[in-house]
Amino acid sequence: MFNISINKKSLKILITLTISIMFIIVLFTLFLKNKDLNKLNQASKNIVHLNSSLKSKEKDGTFDSSSACKLLNSNKSSLDKSIANLNTLKLNDKNLETLKNQLYDYSKLNFKLYNSSLAILNNENAENFEKLYEDLIKSEKDVLLATDNLSKKGLAISFPKEANIFFSNINRYVNGLYKNNREKDIYDEQKRDFICTMNEILNDFTSLQEDFRPAISKIREDNRDLSILLCDINNKRSSFNDIKNKSYSVSIPVGTDKCYESLEEMLNSFESYINSFERNVKTEFNLSSNKKDNIESLYEDTSNKYLDFLECLDTFKTSIYSYKN
Repeated sequence: MFNISINKKSLKILITLTISIMFIIVLFTLFLKNKDLNKLNQASKNIVHLNSSLKSKEKDGTFDSSSACKLLNSNKSSLDKSIANLNTLKLNDKNLETLKNQLYDYSKLNFKLYNSSLAILNNENAENFEKLYEDLIKSEKDVLLATDNLSKKGLAISFPKEANIFFSNINRYVNGLYKNNREKDIYDEQKRDFICTMNEILNDFTSLQEDFRPAISKIREDNRDLSILLCDINNKRSSFNDIKNKSYSVSIPVGTDKCYESLEEMLNSFESYINSFERNVKTEFNLSSNKKDNIESLYEDTSNKYLDFLECLDTFKTSIYSYKN
């Protein structure tokens, strides 16, 4: 009976001791696990803190890209150190290694987002915009998805409101900048085409601004047929119609109203002059010789229209020069 009593007492002590040891082991395991998890949470909080510091500034009422670049570069340096520390972080709980690796990858995604933002903010070539913009959107999307994934796995991580606003402002800024640059490129191209066409029209008018009076005087002096002059008028009219058709097809950029108006006035004045010239030549051609004593008076209106045309031509030249400069 005595031995049985001792055995029972020893058994109770043994059971109590075993339970205590197991409890201590569980507590120690939980302690180590929590300590490791705290390390990972601290690393994730460092990333959240860096992203929270991304705050947009304005300069003259617009997004300050220079300030944003400085902030991103500064945060990149800090994030790079966090990535290095995370890479060398030792964990007692091997089950948390996967989570650590995912947090490491997440840190790299944030680093890539910073780089994508800097690349598009510093871009000076419009042809690169689409590729850089795609990289920026993908980088931001990847970070947001990874944030949600890690948060579901118990890490204290989020993509703060400040960062959302910051990258939204970058998005808006670069889009506006690209749009303005594209509009400027289009305008510059239209301007070049417009000036080129105006110069062509001006050159084409070189052969049309010839004064008719010496030619008609020479024909009379040589007693030649005026039909020669009518043929020359038809050739000039044909060239003029080609020029007029060219003027109809030209694209008119903003700010060229006065230049185009002076072109229209010149075209109208030449047409009025050539019509008057042709009409009077035909009249003279049909007059009998005894009625040609005061023939010069017939061309007074044509002469005035020719002077009007030359004046319009000078105005057109001046307007092209003004627009170029």
